Amino acid sequence: MERQHRVLATTSNQGQGASSESLVDRFSCLPEEVVCHILSYLNAFDLIRASSVSKRCRMLYVSVPGLNFNVNTLPGGKCWWKRSKLLNHLDRLLIQREGSKIERFRISWVFEGVTACNCEEHCRVITWIYTAVKCNVEELDLQLALNYRGKTTSLELPYCTFRCSSLRSLTLDLKFCVLKAPSITICTNLQSLLLRSVIIEEDFFKWISSSCQCIKELTIDCVLRPNSICIESPSLESIHFMFVGRRQQYEDIDALSISGENLHRIHIEHIDLRSSARHHSLYIVAPNLKYLNLTGNVARGLSVEKFIHSEEAMIFLNPGKMVLTKYLKWLAVYLGLKFFI
Repeated sequence: MERQHRVLATTSNQGQGASSESLVDRFSCLPEEVVCHILSYLNAFDLIRASSVSKRCRMLYVSVPGLNFNVNTLPGGKCWWKRSKLLNHLDRLLIQREGSKIERFRISWVFEGVTACNCEEHCRVITWIYTAVKCNVEELDLQLALNYRGKTTSLELPYCTFRCSSLRSLTLDLKFCVLKAPSITICTNLQSLLLRSVIIEEDFFKWISSSCQCIKELTIDCVLRPNSICIESPSLESIHFMFVGRRQQYEDIDALSISGENLHRIHIEHIDLRSSARHHSLYIVAPNLKYLNLTGNVARGLSVEKFIHSEEAMIFLNPGKMVLTKYLKWLAVYLGLKFFI
């Protein structure tokens, strides 16, 4: 009997040893830069929770390179007192980061209704943008929905956002909110700009052409209101227009003009130009263009300079009244392609 107890005790001790070995905290053994990289993939709420795991996490969570403020991931995010509590936590997180560099900052926020609480939220979100600029943010992603009882609302970003010397990439997804154009005198170091589901005027494209001297990538996804779009940029290398899902209450554009000596790639999806346009609807000047993708309806005509360095083109057009042979003649004259679909 005594021997049996000894065997059981030995087995029990071995089991405890195996269990303790399997519970080794390998996360604490990782280098700080690796831990910060892992923590940067968490949204702000999970990041705050992780800060309570250990003293080390509490020290590192204020220095992660990326922050993600997403109200959509918060359970009960429409409850005003939970949102207020959340705002306080996020405010403290940013205050603790004062002076620490932020590489990537993403805000995904939905403002519901017209209340004093929403006005406070709006002010605090704008304050977060100010703080990110002070922390030399490089990539700023704003996904904001100003849903004020179905009314069209406007948003004016702080001028310091565009003046920020460290900012290289800006993404604006505003759920068809009116975006006010910055002053044409405000220059920016932006290299990448993405506008999605926004309402803008033609002067915004004038600002891009005149003040974005370093821009290389431009993406326009379902932008409403402008009757004509004109982009002229010597630094632009890639441009992507997507006209899918345009609202019926807004008329389609009657002219699209793209000009850039360094443009290598042009991608235009589902363009629908007005049949009433009296001038050339699509005008492209890109002598160094390599890749062209064009789909949609061009009602009256195309006007392009010869693409000397073209390598690949995918063109799917509904010519309307234009004769197919006219398209073929245009392709033969202007597109010296290595590959054509």
